[in-house]
Amino acid sequence: MRLKSPPVVEVGIDFHLDPNPEKQPWDLPVAMPFVEQFKDFMPHIEIVQAEEIRIVKRSPQGVPERLSGKISLDLVRAHDEVERHWLEVGNDRVAYRLLRGGTEYPGFDCVLNEGIKTLNQYIDHFRPTAVRRATLTYLDIVKIPRTAGDGVELDEYFRLGMKLPEDPFGQLGAFTIRFTLSPSPYSDRLQLVFSTEPTTEEGCLRFRMRWQSLCDAINSLDAEELRRRLMAAHEHLVKCFLAIFTDRGLKLFNPTGSR
Repeated sequence: MRLKSPPVVEVGIDFHLDPNPEKQPWDLPVAMPFVEQFKDFMPHIEIVQAEEIRIVKRSPQGVPERLSGKISLDLVRAHDEVERHWLEVGNDRVAYRLLRGGTEYPGFDCVLNEGIKTLNQYIDHFRPTAVRRATLTYLDIVKIPRTAGDGVELDEYFRLGMKLPEDPFGQLGAFTIRFTLSPSPYSDRLQLVFSTEPTTEEGCLRFRMRWQSLCDAINSLDAEELRRRLMAAHEHLVKCFLAIFTDRGLKLFNPTGSR
């Protein structure tokens, strides 16, 4: 089945790596030479820092007092002019993300190829010993039309078994639900966080679906093995996405062909 109007707004691949034993401590002078390799395509750079503080209470009646603080580099981001292509580099971690641009949807093949390419550049620069985990992430925003003042029966659109009794719960408001599918011989562990999404649009409800396929125990730098695992993870994720919707729900995305 092909969807003419898929709800995907972001696709990304994160790689977590085992470091070279002789690696330098993670800080900005270590990160920037790698990020600057992408400056022609991703000239805009953001630096994210983390602050670690220690707070103690001098006496039972006293006011807690901050004793010390340590600021460290969390990650460095770079992106292109229109903020569609994103690079993220952290301590033993590199990621590539592609965001939706207008009616141009992020495509898995593009993300896979660019993600593997970015990883290879990271390997050449930092010399890690192995990829420990690769995570494929999809972010979907699903819009369901409704008439002002009317509710929406979620089981008309989603096969998630979410139906509360009218009394005493009343109309369903905001929620966040997390699902985890255990790994099998044919698929990696898959997580879904399904939640309501705030909106100012009239005549619709919005729902956020964040999918993460966790390809664990890779323990290799073999690009073909990574590609195989990620392609299998993508295939399983797509099957689960299609299975979660009713026929009415899938019609929101203008499907062609059968399931």
